[in-house]
Amino acid sequence: MDALTLQLVTWLSDRPRTYGEVMEAWTTTCPKMPVWEDAVTSGLVRVEGVGSMRQRLVNLTPRGRALLSDQTNTGAAPSQGIPSTASSTVSTANPPSGRPSRSGKREEATASSG
Repeated sequence: MDALTLQLVTWLSDRPRTYGEVMEAWTTTCPKMPVWEDAVTSGLVRVEGVGSMRQRLVNLTPRGRALLSDQTNTGAAPSQGIPSTASSTVSTANPPSGRPSRSGKREEATASSG
């Protein structure tokens, strides 16, 4: 499971969120980072309720809850850094040293003398 998708599912598990709130926090203009779409097509989340789309609630599906349960049981903790509702984009331009970038290649730390 993609780390950002896991972060989205974890963020949704914290408290009820509206579709509007989710879109403000998780929408990205990067076509290579379809976090919301991945969660929906994987059957991890669903939009429920009546009224305008922005007011409907986004809930975890049984599959989404099982994913979180599996992560908890294996001891794998989701990463921090979940976007706030003030941010509308997610960037992986400079991934932390030693972690894979979206391309799957590892970014290595370089020591600089100054």
